[in-house]
Amino acid sequence: MDHVINIAELDEQTFGDSDLRREVLDLFAAQAPVLLQTLAASSGEVRSQTAHRLKGSALAIGAAQLASCADALEREPDASSKLLAVETAMADVLVAIRSL
Repeated sequence: MDHVINIAELDEQTFGDSDLRREVLDLFAAQAPVLLQTLAASSGEVRSQTAHRLKGSALAIGAAQLASCADALEREPDASSKLLAVETAMADVLVAIRSL
């Protein structure tokens, strides 16, 4: 799980506050379906902007692999393989969040 979400990085972002950590993770998990739906339903600039937002959110919770996939999609918003990579990485992150 630590390879999906870097707990040390997450703790740094949340100042070691376990309640804040939970709140941040819950917020991310709540926003994930909306971001994924927007990514799937859009293309071009809208998809690129959404991928950029996802990248920032992923970095804020220490999900570097997801951030990397979102970055690739941001740069190539119409590449279906990049969208699939984001969807797969997001699924892994959501599993990790549930297990924390």
